[in-house]
Amino acid sequence: MNKLNKIVLALFVGLLASVTAVAQSDFNAGGLFYKITDAVNYKVSVVPENAVSPYYTTAPSGNIVIPATVINGTDTYMVETIADHAFDGCTGITSIKLSTATPYVINANVFEGVTLSGIKLIVPQAAKAAYKAAAVWSGFKVVGDAQHVITITPAVNGTLTVSNAGVDVPTGTPVDDETVITINATADTDYQVDSIKAGDQVVANGGTFTVTDAVTITAFVSKVKYAITFANPANGTLEVKNGIVPITSGDQIEKGTVLTVSATADPGYRLDSIKAGDVKVTNGGTFTVTNAVTIKAFVSQIPSFVITINQPANGTLEVKEGSNVIATGSLVLEGTVLTVSATANTGYKLDSIKVGNAKVVNGGTFTVTEAVTVTAFISQIPPVTKFKVSYNPSMQGGQIRVINGIKRVANGDSVAQGTVLNISVTTNPGYTVKSLKVNGASVSTSGYSHTVNADVLIEAEFSSMTDIENVSATATKVYPNPVVDRLNVETEEDVLYIRVYNMYGVEVARIANANVIYLASLAAGNYLVRVQTATGVSTHRIVKK
Repeated sequence: MNKLNKIVLALFVGLLASVTAVAQSDFNAGGLFYKITDAVNYKVSVVPENAVSPYYTTAPSGNIVIPATVINGTDTYMVETIADHAFDGCTGITSIKLSTATPYVINANVFEGVTLSGIKLIVPQAAKAAYKAAAVWSGFKVVGDAQHVITITPAVNGTLTVSNAGVDVPTGTPVDDETVITINATADTDYQVDSIKAGDQVVANGGTFTVTDAVTITAFVSKVKYAITFANPANGTLEVKNGIVPITSGDQIEKGTVLTVSATADPGYRLDSIKAGDVKVTNGGTFTVTNAVTIKAFVSQIPSFVITINQPANGTLEVKEGSNVIATGSLVLEGTVLTVSATANTGYKLDSIKVGNAKVVNGGTFTVTEAVTVTAFISQIPPVTKFKVSYNPSMQGGQIRVINGIKRVANGDSVAQGTVLNISVTTNPGYTVKSLKVNGASVSTSGYSHTVNADVLIEAEFSSMTDIENVSATATKVYPNPVVDRLNVETEEDVLYIRVYNMYGVEVARIANANVIYLASLAAGNYLVRVQTATGVSTHRIVKK
């Protein structure tokens, strides 16, 4: 065969192939080719443009829609099947939309040379599961043809955002089925994001969620919490409370919570300190949670000291802790408060009590800080010397009164040496006191204090009004008479006393070492005036106006 014949033959084969390819489809619509498979029942199959490779002059690409029915002229056909190689080599397809609820049964060569996983297959929402299980179709990214509304619950004490491919999705926005959204939550200061949920599914913060139905996105935010750990110290207890509620070691406690800490040492031990981390806390005090912290109580053994009790001669010494008597040589815990009391025997007196070198009052206390000796000092009471008090208890002109403190001393009583007696006289009506003597010495008739160092003899002399009226006139004169205020005394001698008595013998005015006495305060009436000089006494009757 010559070269020309070969060329002719090649042209013929090509023409024949073209005629065959055209015969592959009966019509095209929407960019796809269809072959009538049942003219009576109006059924068609999706076919490639050409019966052999290459199957398309221009391959379908982009978003492909395979309808359930297709129109050709005035006829409507049902798309019943998809033929072999229908999309062979159509690598430009990005999505395929199908309307049939039942997946088409196809061979793998329908999509020969095409990467199925990169193509979105949009099917009726109710048919998603069927397509995902069907041969060949399962290799696509199968999605439903519905949209789903995303509801975002506003975060309390924080923010919650949803995005799709970097674009924010506001609450109430519908998105395509199988849309992958990204969820981010941010807590306000002093708060933390505990969890995020898309419906009932927990989603990591900043993670993704595939939307397959209407969904509500919620972020759960709480105050920042820190673990509080603690344990009982050796030889003691430690308790931490939130308000009145005890917490357990390891509990997560909100930042800013005020906790109360208290510790108790076992008997024989003492609480030295409490620390929350490096911060000291007073026993029964509080601290504010600002971070995770361990609380510790530090307890140490209390030292004991020997207490020595020196029992005194002629008395007793007792040391007590509360109601318990402490024996000499006992070990007593540091800080213990002890009470000390001593009693002297009859004829003796307690001079002092000493704890170490420090004096303690009888019945007083001291706190144990070291080993000490307790001593009571007792001495003999010296014998008491007593002296007799004598006076006439019943005289015509008046009475003598002798008082020891608040107690009256009777005639003949004995009192101790050093006793101070208060001596006074009272007059009977019609009498005045002429003199008062103690152990022969004249003392003031208006009252006298006497310290007893020997027997005491008290003597009083009274004058009757009648005796006074009969006093002879002397060189002493009183004037004016009658008197209103100022009464003058004229005498050649120095006046020691001027005494004024009412008619009952009661002294109502007195002045010493003066020649004038003022009587304005006295009521009008008759009075007696006694003027005492170094050589005697003169008595005068006056009238006060």
